Amino acid sequence: MKIYQLKLVFVLSTIIFLLNACFVSQSTIKNNPHTITRLNYRNKFLKQIPVEVFKCKNLETLDLFRNNLTTIPKEIGQLKKLKRLIISANKIEELPEELFELTNLEYLSLSFNNIIKIPAGLGNLTQLKTFKLNNNKIATLPASVTFLESLEEFTIAENDIVYLPEEIGGLVNLEYFDISGNNIEELSPNIGLLQNLIELKMTGNGTLTYIPDNVCNLESLETVYIDANSYVPGCWLNNRTRFPQIIVLR
Repeated sequence: MKIYQLKLVFVLSTIIFLLNACFVSQSTIKNNPHTITRLNYRNKFLKQIPVEVFKCKNLETLDLFRNNLTTIPKEIGQLKKLKRLIISANKIEELPEELFELTNLEYLSLSFNNIIKIPAGLGNLTQLKTFKLNNNKIATLPASVTFLESLEEFTIAENDIVYLPEEIGGLVNLEYFDISGNNIEELSPNIGLLQNLIELKMTGNGTLTYIPDNVCNLESLETVYIDANSYVPGCWLNNRTRFPQIIVLR
């Protein structure tokens, strides 16, 4: 009975959160924008972000999932208190520099767009904990990625990445890393510096056949997803009590 009550409380609290986020009248946005902390524009077929949004200077969460946005206006930089930004499943190709002035961001999802390049300003987002970039057209990551020291989850699956910069070793708090579905030929030895890494996904990189032996330094690692033709370091095979579960996907 107690478990049922706890589940019911959780469901109700979630519904209340969504209602608060969704049902914000246009008159409230226009007349009292400073009172708004959450806005949800999911599945609204928007072609541009409503200009009223940028008047909400205390906004902390902005959800623009699955619209028809092709650009992010530079005015996004006015939302200095933003902590959570979701612009997944749109048609974005370029990212404005002003986006990387949102230094309070903790969660940023840009997945399922047509993004080609990530500006060097990425390194300004030092509070970022979750970064979703999967399913874009990105070929390289900027060296400034090393400054994302708070990052815990990083998903760059299904892009056109050929190599990971050496600076990837600066992600000292990273726990979940998904690089599957790219064109990566070899891993930077600095991946062995990710001491907090728990899960690593590397499947679908057709030319990735070698994994550096210094991954044996990753003592927190629990699960690795690799292709059947990938080289497997001896430490993973010879000491299965210490090193991760290997999941081979053919």
